[in-house]
Amino acid sequence: MARTQPNSDLARQELWWIIVYCTDVPSSKEAIELYSHDYSDSFAIKCTIIDQHESWADHCFQAMAERSPNRQIRGQAMLARAQFQQIVMHDQATTEKLLHTVINQYSEVRAFPQTAATLGELAQEDLGILHSPNPNFNPKVPLAGEKVPPFEVTTTKGETIRMPDDYKGKVVLIDFWATWCVPCVAEIPNISSAYEEYHGRGLEVLSVSLDKENAWEALANFTQKHGMVWPQIYDGKYIFTPLARRSNIIGGAGIPFALLVDGDTGLVIAEGKNTRGFNLAPTIEAALAKIKPVPNK
Repeated sequence: MARTQPNSDLARQELWWIIVYCTDVPSSKEAIELYSHDYSDSFAIKCTIIDQHESWADHCFQAMAERSPNRQIRGQAMLARAQFQQIVMHDQATTEKLLHTVINQYSEVRAFPQTAATLGELAQEDLGILHSPNPNFNPKVPLAGEKVPPFEVTTTKGETIRMPDDYKGKVVLIDFWATWCVPCVAEIPNISSAYEEYHGRGLEVLSVSLDKENAWEALANFTQKHGMVWPQIYDGKYIFTPLARRSNIIGGAGIPFALLVDGDTGLVIAEGKNTRGFNLAPTIEAALAKIKPVPNK
């Protein structure tokens, strides 16, 4: 089917099934070659949505890293395997070896065709976490009651924001979205309404755009048209932007996705369905009443 119907969804699914579950059979080599040729653009996203705790993940990533004729896929697979070794196997030595290989052999390779992120940059990020005093590389969606790791970002207007330092006495809605995401666009009126109603009482909004490369002007026009006056974070790295990657937004939650965070503690007050649609306003109302934030002037 893959030979006679290239680029078909069914063929892609069947090839992936062979690669994942039949890696050692003779047909696996051809399956990897066909997948690498016809579906290379989908592999990077596959790496982000695979449940890396599945037993077959490491075997699959290793096979793609060793056998794929596509250099981009080999690098993507090696980076994904490094994450598996760190998250699941807790093998720091193997993780570090794989990350250094990605940096040395695939540094300039794009993580995805329409992203500014390179595999070398992503591997350097992971290596930095691995060498940190608390090597907590376990990308998962933060849940209510858990802390958002501190971060520092630059807005599209060049302003530096530090979380949680810049939000003391505030409640902040961290909104992951993109202009290409139809449900995200549908959610904008809810956020705008909440911002207008609660900003004076201590609500802040920080939007993280997962738009693709070279979208600066389009994003600026879009946010202006839709009255999105709060800070925007955008780096052209698509789903690989560090904040989204560290929180496994694509693999675990998808967008639109928002976290309501206590600026004093960094604790997540609410997330998921509680920060969307008709649930957003009452969730913010309850949070403001409970923690008594400092009003905005």
